[in-house]
Amino acid sequence: MAGWRVSLIGRDQELALLMQSMAGDPDWSMGKDQGGYYLTPKRVFHEGQGHDVHMAAESWANSINLVGPLILPHFQTGFTIEYIKDDGAKLHFVFHHEFTAVSDFVATGAVGRDGKPVQGQIPPIALMARATARPNVATAVRLFHARRDDWTQLCNVIQMVRDGLGTEIPQNWVSHRKLKLLKRTAQFRETAGDTARHAETKVKPPPKPMPLAEAQEIVRQILVRWLQKP
Repeated sequence: MAGWRVSLIGRDQELALLMQSMAGDPDWSMGKDQGGYYLTPKRVFHEGQGHDVHMAAESWANSINLVGPLILPHFQTGFTIEYIKDDGAKLHFVFHHEFTAVSDFVATGAVGRDGKPVQGQIPPIALMARATARPNVATAVRLFHARRDDWTQLCNVIQMVRDGLGTEIPQNWVSHRKLKLLKRTAQFRETAGDTARHAETKVKPPPKPMPLAEAQEIVRQILVRWLQKP
């Protein structure tokens, strides 16, 4: 059947997980053939609408590449767009672009109800990508990727999630004791260095501050939970 096809470029294992997570997607069908993994738009695009297909695919790929590194190591994908004639021949090559992963943050896997990695669970990449259309969600994820070594910005990401929820971070996402320690660690130059939230304070820093790596993992888990929330 004639029509547009978006061929995906990326790691086979991650693309296989992405395909599983795309089941039931309202906009794209994802499959695999001898040429690799590909998407077909569920909306009907005609032969002269290559630009429209490109814009739709780029928007989708940007969202996928934004959330992918939160749950899969070094996630990245790119795409080529082509129009396939009835005889299977490619009519013309429309666009090619390889996206670079937005982060080299190595996540441990999908997060379960207890906040721990779940082995064998299909990471909900597509569901999380859809969530980036909600107000401030994409901004929060981009801030985390760009400034995850900054204690003040980690706290800002948490606050953005609170604002989005309209309530406190749920206890089953992360213990409030840990959130309090993260916040206290972020307050002081002695524990957070130049990225501390305050230059001076009369209160003493925590005797056992939270390591930066633990704070990053907590914020990552919070974002993953937020992106999966209906």
